[in-house]
Amino acid sequence: MKTRTLFLKLSLALVAGIVLFFNVLLFPHFRAHSVEDYFFIGALYVSALIFYYLVFQAFKILLLVDRNLAFSGKCLNAVRQIKLAACGIGITYLALMPEIYAMAQEEDAPGLILMGGTVILLPFIISTFVAVLQRLLQNAIELKQENDFTV
Repeated sequence: MKTRTLFLKLSLALVAGIVLFFNVLLFPHFRAHSVEDYFFIGALYVSALIFYYLVFQAFKILLLVDRNLAFSGKCLNAVRQIKLAACGIGITYLALMPEIYAMAQEEDAPGLILMGGTVILLPFIISTFVAVLQRLLQNAIELKQENDFTV
């Protein structure tokens, strides 16, 4: 089991490294000429911070799995935090939609609105999926506690 969690930990580190690459090397090169541009860049950094919090919570879950504490309150709390973080990323991207709309109108690119809508929906879909997993984990913890009391 530790080999599988090690692979997932390395995968999380790789994805976090890619996001860090974008934050350090790509985002500072965006030219900000107006308040809307500063808002856009700031929202990208805020979503990156929320993403790092989400990665931290996922890493915490993997550590709990390594210690055979997957069905514990700590794990349930981390799953709840992941759900809230994913929803927070979605709200951050939703706040960017007027800027994306303005860019699409300026460039006459209606596909940009569709792509922006897709990017906005993804965190909400992930949040909904994690909410289902949270409920399943909560039921499993309750069943485990009942089983512990019976024995």
